[in-house]
Amino acid sequence: MRVLLVRHGESMLNKQGILQGATDGPLSEKGTEQARLTGEQLRTEQSQDVVCIFSSPLRRARETADIIADVLH
Repeated sequence: MRVLLVRHGESMLNKQGILQGATDGPLSEKGTEQARLTGEQLRTEQSQDVVCIFSSPLRRARETADIIADVLH
């Protein structure tokens, strides 16, 4: 079994230089693109291996996971 860890894409607060912690915020345009590119790379390299995607309940993490899942499926 392999476990892949992926950090969320850039958030709007990251872009502003604000440390977020548990503060919830959306991905920036760049973060959305980072998530899409990560999904494409995983589809190319790991397509048969990705069985489950787990995410933090925070918006930036859920958005990243959703984008990656959309690209993979």
